[in-house]
Amino acid sequence: MMKIALLAAVVGSAAAFAPSPVAQTSTTALNADFSKEIGAQMPLGFIDPLGLVADADQDEFDRLRWVELKHGRVSMLAVTGYLVTYAGVRFPGAEDIPSGFAALDAIPGMVWAQMIATWSMMEAANQDQYAAPWGTNQNALGDSPAEFKGDFRNGALDFGWDKLSDDSKRRKRSIELNNGRAAQMGILGLMVHEKLGNVDNLLPPTSKRACDWDALCLVLKANQDQYAAPWGTNQNALGDSPAEFKGDFRNGALDFGWDKLSDDSKRRKRSIELNNGRAAQMGILGLMVHEKLGNVDNLLPPHF
Repeated sequence: MMKIALLAAVVGSAAAFAPSPVAQTSTTALNADFSKEIGAQMPLGFIDPLGLVADADQDEFDRLRWVELKHGRVSMLAVTGYLVTYAGVRFPGAEDIPSGFAALDAIPGMVWAQMIATWSMMEAANQDQYAAPWGTNQNALGDSPAEFKGDFRNGALDFGWDKLSDDSKRRKRSIELNNGRAAQMGILGLMVHEKLGNVDNLLPPTSKRACDWDALCLVLKANQDQYAAPWGTNQNALGDSPAEFKGDFRNGALDFGWDKLSDDSKRRKRSIELNNGRAAQMGILGLMVHEKLGNVDNLLPPHF
């Protein structure tokens, strides 16, 4: 399966250094000039070693560009996932799953089913819904507002894109395209070196055990009910947990006077924490959105 994925990545990125289209206008192969498009940049400029666009019109070029863009997006996720799992980070219950190719034989069948269902949902959601499903246009949504193949905002998600100048849009699309190209080469290199047996020479040393040195995971390990650790599996001999509710991580040590409070006071303090958390969730979400919209400075006091 991974060999097929590897072959698909190589084939799909064959036109990796051909440029990206700015618009979806139709152009015949006779007068199409792709050397001015996004992606044709220093130091290579326009290069098409396999001649994939030698006789292509604009529609075919746009299709090939979308193939490259999608391979790049998937590869960026793949590189991130490889590095995170190599570092030992795992979901609770998956601590024994190895990283890399070895994970393929260790993943249970039910997890494979869940992953395939997740991939299917992502494929269905990440497309131009005005041309859905998958370009067959079997809907009544009208003309698509997409500016290029791979523009999946669908009139909803924007993050300030419409406010950008044409030069800024071109720059951001070039950044995504180049990051995708680098990620394709990156995941290919990681896969090859893992098969060669020397991937450990490329990446920082790790014990290969979940959360052994990662600072974030150390925090996660500490902030749990140690009587039910790790992560609710109860693989210890500490006995029954003294926790009064899920999220009570005092573990018989930290108290700060909690046990002396009345039931009403405990209920009030838990309500305060819960409401503060709700407010914080809305607050950080609002800050992230307004930062993407470019107007976060209007919400916060002036700073140096």
